[in-house]
Amino acid sequence: MYKLLILIFSIITLSSFGQQNDKSGQFGGPISTITTNKLGTSISFGGWGTFIMKGDFQAGIYGQISTSIISKSPEHIDYSHYQIKNRFTGFWLGYYQSFEAHPNIHLSYFSKFGFGSVFIDDINTSTTIYDKSFSITPSIESVFKIFPFMHIGLGVFYEIHTGVNLLEYSSKDFNTMGLSISFRFCPKG
Repeated sequence: MYKLLILIFSIITLSSFGQQNDKSGQFGGPISTITTNKLGTSISFGGWGTFIMKGDFQAGIYGQISTSIISKSPEHIDYSHYQIKNRFTGFWLGYYQSFEAHPNIHLSYFSKFGFGSVFIDDINTSTTIYDKSFSITPSIESVFKIFPFMHIGLGVFYEIHTGVNLLEYSSKDFNTMGLSISFRFCPKG
């Protein structure tokens, strides 16, 4: 929780420096994702924003944490009393494409590079087992300008985890496709 508060504060602080730039595309705001893999379905929440923008290329920071797997696969029924979560913080790099014919619609291509952990909580014994992991998440998002200061993005991504070795779980158990919705609060629209 402490790291998430620091991340949110950093995004707010860094996005205030971007107010001097007239370029559309700089933002800060919340993001939510839903993913499904062979373990089940989960939702994650977090925040992200830009801190460097050069032309249509962007770089920023993000942080997110997932809920427990909502529906579990029968394949892992022996571990049905476990809650599986992950938490990542890192940076992202991307490209922001505008269309002259449709000024209120943009495409955003980006990849997130995150450092964090995958957790398994045994709710019967109150034991938490975790393993550090690195994730890479290539994404594409359609961004719609709702108001001059607020854009909404709808996207798809594939999340790749590395270095996971928990009980009988490995990195491939956590690799997943997902959908995202993001709210981008832009200082100059």
